[in-house]
Amino acid sequence: VAALIAPFLARPTASDSVFQQGSAAAASGARAHVASRASAPGTACVLADGEVGDSGWKSILVAPASGTAVRIWVECIADPAGADDTMLAVAGLTAARLLGPMTSLMGQPVPDLGTVGGSPDTAVDVYLVDGCTASGLANGRQGSLCDSSSGESSIDGATIASYPRDNGTCADFVLVDRGELGSSKFDSTLAHELFHVLQDAHNCNITTEDFWFTEASATWAEARFVPQAAASEVHTRFTNTFQPSTLPLDSSNSDHTYSAYIYPYFFQQHVGDSSMATAWSQLTGLSGAQAGTRALGNGIYNFKTYFRQFAVENLNTDLPPILTAQTRYSALDQAGSRFPATQPSIGSHPFAGADTVTSNVDLEPLRASYDRYQVTSDTVKKLTFKFEHLPAQDGLDIDALIKIDGQNWNPRRWDQGGEIKFCRDKPDQKLVDSYIVISNHGVPPAATIQGYYKVEASDVPCGQTWTGTATADFGDRIVASVTFTLDPDHSTPTKAVFTATGTVTFSAPNCSVSPNTADIPAGAAGLTIDYTTTPATYYAIGATSWLATYTCDGGSMQAGAGGIWLSDPNQSPPGATGTLGADQYGNRTISGSATGGGYTFSWAFTEQ
Repeated sequence: VAALIAPFLARPTASDSVFQQGSAAAASGARAHVASRASAPGTACVLADGEVGDSGWKSILVAPASGTAVRIWVECIADPAGADDTMLAVAGLTAARLLGPMTSLMGQPVPDLGTVGGSPDTAVDVYLVDGCTASGLANGRQGSLCDSSSGESSIDGATIASYPRDNGTCADFVLVDRGELGSSKFDSTLAHELFHVLQDAHNCNITTEDFWFTEASATWAEARFVPQAAASEVHTRFTNTFQPSTLPLDSSNSDHTYSAYIYPYFFQQHVGDSSMATAWSQLTGLSGAQAGTRALGNGIYNFKTYFRQFAVENLNTDLPPILTAQTRYSALDQAGSRFPATQPSIGSHPFAGADTVTSNVDLEPLRASYDRYQVTSDTVKKLTFKFEHLPAQDGLDIDALIKIDGQNWNPRRWDQGGEIKFCRDKPDQKLVDSYIVISNHGVPPAATIQGYYKVEASDVPCGQTWTGTATADFGDRIVASVTFTLDPDHSTPTKAVFTATGTVTFSAPNCSVSPNTADIPAGAAGLTIDYTTTPATYYAIGATSWLATYTCDGGSMQAGAGGIWLSDPNQSPPGATGTLGADQYGNRTISGSATGGGYTFSWAFTEQ
C-alpha cells in the first residue's frame, strides 16, 4: 500500500512522481494528464536567467525581503513564445503579493531540507500542475490536479508534508492547478495552500487529522488575503453549506470544515486579524481534534462568551440596532454588498389567534437552532414563552430578539428558563415579531442539550389574574395560596378590583391542628390596583378563620384557626400596599413585607 501511495506524495520533479509521464503510476492511467501542455521527462528545458531546471520542470525563486522564499515550478513546454516562462512570472507575482502579509500575520514557514526530490534549496516549493479535464464536472468547474479516470473533480490545490519534521512542525510543498493562472480563483487557491504551509510551522500533527479548524482557517485566509475572489470562492460556502447545515461547528464533515471559516471571519470582524495568529499559537504542540477544539474554545475563541453572539449574527439580516449594515458580516467584506444575505434554517410560527407551539431542542455542542414567532392579528392579547421544560444547564444560551410595535429590535437573554409574558394590550409589550436563538456553547465532549419549550398565544389579556402566596407569622403561621381574579363589575378604566380564591394552611408550634387547611371564602380578601399613579399602586387585604381541633401534649381542645394572612398593621386601613414591580423576565409583580403588633407579613404575586 505504501508503494502505491508513494507516487502521489512525491514531488512532481521526482522520477517516481505521478506527475512524471514515465512513472508506473502515470503509465497505469492513475492521472488524467493533459499531454499537450507538458514535455516528456528528460526533454531539455530552455532556461531563462535565474531559472533552475530539473527532470523536465523549470523554476524561479520568489524571495521576500526577509524570511523563507518560495520557489515556483512548472513543466517545461516546447513553445517558442515561452508559455512556461509566462506561467512562472504570473504565479511569481501572485506569490510575492501574498507572502509578506501572510507571514507578517502567521510567522515564517519551515524551510525544507533542499536537494530533496529535485528541490535545489530550502524555499517552499510550489508546483503548477495540470488540472483534469472539465468535461462532466459539477458546476462546469475546471477539475483539479490528478483525478480518477471517471473525470470527477477533487480539489484545486494540495499541500503535502515534507521534511524536516521536528517537534510537531514540518516543511511542505504545494500543488496548484495551473489552469486557473491569471485569475482571482488561482490567487485564492494559492493563498489557501500557503496558509496550510504556515499552519504546519505551528502544528503539523493536528493538521493531518480531521480537525475542522485546519480547512476553516485556510478558507478564511482566502477571504482575508484575496478579498476580490471571496464572493465566489469563499462566501458561497456560507450560503450553500453552513447556513442550511444542522452539523456542529467542529464537525469533521469535509464540506463543513471549509464552510466553518465563518467563525474566524466573525472573530476577525470583532477582534481583528491577530486572533488568527493567537489561535494557531494556542494549538502548538497539541494532538487530536478534540484537544484542538478545547484549546480554541477555552482560549482566544472563548465559546462560552462568543458562540451565542456568533449564533445571533448568523441570522444575517437587518434587525436594528442588534444587526445592522455596520455590524453584520457584509461590513467586513471589502466588496461591501457582495456578502450573501443568506439566513439559516428558521422555524416559522405566525400567530393569528389563540394557539400553542411546542419546539423541541436537541443540540450537540457548538450548534444553534432558530425559530421565529410573529403575531399577525390583534386578536392575540398575550404571548407567553414557557421554558420550564428547558432548564438551565451547562452550555445552554437562550437569546431572544424582540420587536415591540413601533420600536427597534431589543435583545434579551433568557438563560434561566421560567416563563416570560408579553401583554399585547399594553403599548410597551405589544410584541409583533421575535426570534428565539438557542445555542450550545459547550466544548466537546460536552453534553447535548435536550428539552422543549412552548409559546402560547392567548386571546385573554394580561391583568385578569394575579397568583402567588401570602404568609403571616405570629408564633402560629398562616400560609395562603391565592389567585386574585378581575371583578369587571366593580372595576373602572383607572382602577382594577379583584376577588380572591385559594386555600389557607395553618400551623401552631408543638400542636397538630385539624383541619389545618380551609378554602378562602368569598369576600374574605381583595386586591385593588390604582393606575392613576406612576407606577401603579396596589392595596390588598386577606383573612380566613375556621374552627379546628388542637392536639397538644396529649390533650385536645377546639379553637379558632387561621386569621389575618395579608395586612400591614402600620397602614390605616391596615392593608398591604406598595407599587407594581417587575421580575427578571419583565412580568409585573406585587411583593412586600411588614412587621407590627407581634405579626410579620410577607407577600408575592405575579400578573398572569
